[in-house]
Amino acid sequence: MTDTIIIGGGIGGLTCAVAMAQRGFNVRVFEKTPQLQPVGAGLGLGINAMRVLRKLNIADEVIKRGNRLQIMYIKTPAGKILNRVDIRPLIEKFAVPAITIHRADLHDILVAALPKNTLQLGEEFVAYEQQDSQVMATFASGRQAAGQLLVGSDGIHSQVRKQMHGKQPLRDAQQMCWRGICEGENIDAPHYCVVWGREARFGFVRVNAKQIYWFCTINKGHGEIPVGKEQLLGVFQKWCKPVPQILSSTEESAILRNDLFDRVSSKSWYENRVVLLGDSIHPTTPNLGQGACMAIESAEVLAHCLEYHKDIAIALKDYQALRLPRTRQITTASWRVGKIATIRNLVLMHLRNTFVRVTPSMFPRRRLQQVFAYNIY
Repeated sequence: MTDTIIIGGGIGGLTCAVAMAQRGFNVRVFEKTPQLQPVGAGLGLGINAMRVLRKLNIADEVIKRGNRLQIMYIKTPAGKILNRVDIRPLIEKFAVPAITIHRADLHDILVAALPKNTLQLGEEFVAYEQQDSQVMATFASGRQAAGQLLVGSDGIHSQVRKQMHGKQPLRDAQQMCWRGICEGENIDAPHYCVVWGREARFGFVRVNAKQIYWFCTINKGHGEIPVGKEQLLGVFQKWCKPVPQILSSTEESAILRNDLFDRVSSKSWYENRVVLLGDSIHPTTPNLGQGACMAIESAEVLAHCLEYHKDIAIALKDYQALRLPRTRQITTASWRVGKIATIRNLVLMHLRNTFVRVTPSMFPRRRLQQVFAYNIY
């Protein structure tokens, strides 16, 4: 029975802890946040991620607290439909829904699925030391913890990754992103929609009956970048409904702002008894809504490999072999979509819109299934 230390209590780390605990492993999750708070915005869980959550017996609660995603639209700022993607045939085929949900709700569900005292809060990871039969983690508080395996799931700026690989640059998408949740019970937004403009886009979807998650991006380097809500309204006030209404209905304090980055996938995901998971090793831009899904997939695969192989070295080698091609494919595809969606050149923008409009489906059924209904086994 493997004693495992997981660094980072985000979606990937918690999913990994649930998957390993259900297989009988002793797991401890160390999170630097001193207390749990309902932070974050929304996220999408494709059929691929929901398959994993069903295997972990928490899909029903996710469905109960989230919103079923069935149709996706791409529109122009004037409201013209460029493309419509219906994922209901895939939902019927695999008998698993796609869900959008508030990140805090998913976090609560995962925490509730853990054995008592698994999650240790207020512990900021500093460094690890590998020994013959164990790995020792040291935290800023002075506390130390030993295990047979350490999983670094501490995000895109991972301290575990930094110790393993040294300081490596992120790839800058040259886009600023804003995300938020608005109280939108009376806003007409039945389906996921993303509006593609020139150097900017705006997407929105319900995460439950009362709340709408939204995001927008604006290219950097070409004009003044908005700072607050009023400036964002100035950019998007003439866009199609309900974009201005969504922004107006969002509290300024509920708006998150950050640059978009990813990282070209490393060829080395582990070192002896230390392994990386989620954004620490395969961060992706959010253009396909697959960031959390990739972490959830990787968490289940890692737990499965450790259970199946018994030998940690073989298990980690297999985990990397299974996950590297899949995550690299999604990272590359997401990067490309992000560039296409925010084209600067006016002529190219019109050509893009024409191409997307005349294409029967932006994602052919086979490609759609590879991305959103992928089976990890």
